[in-house]
Amino acid sequence: MLYAHYILALTESKAFKSAITSSIIMGMSLFGTIEIIRNHWNAIPIIIGCFCGTYLTVKLQQLKQVDRSPE
Repeated sequence: MLYAHYILALTESKAFKSAITSSIIMGMSLFGTIEIIRNHWNAIPIIIGCFCGTYLTVKLQQLKQVDRSPE
């Protein structure tokens, strides 16, 4: 979800929002790397979370665009 939020913030040229989001992503990535090194099975929920978060964010963005479209 954060990656999708980050990309959207970048495309909207929102510097602070992009910078905060990238910092959070990096911190979570470092934590995820440490956890995967400890136990490789931890990669499964991380991968599933990445898929679900991105999918939901894009779907919500699509719904917002449909709501804004003129009728």
